[in-house]
Amino acid sequence: MKYYSIKDVSNATGLTSYTIRYYEKIGFLPLLKRDKNGVRIFTESDIKYLECLIFFKKIGMSLDDIKEIIKEGCMIKDFKNGLNVHDIIQKRLNILDTHIK
Repeated sequence: MKYYSIKDVSNATGLTSYTIRYYEKIGFLPLLKRDKNGVRIFTESDIKYLECLIFFKKIGMSLDDIKEIIKEGCMIKDFKNGLNVHDIIQKRLNILDTHIK
């Protein structure tokens, strides 16, 4: 498995290193690994996950909305199960629709 540095991830996603660290701090990256020296290491999956978060922000979701999805665990679990962003959003819409009814 290939690992990436925070600088690599910043270059790949357009997020600043500060933003990536902030996302980790507020719980957006709960499964992030560190090497033996405590340095953050990212996988391809972590990068795709961040791209998903970026997409949610672009469509107008607040950080609180995104936190709620992550807190429920559905986004992380679905992402690990290979669902794409569209599938994750559709699943979330179905859950919200059920709550509204």
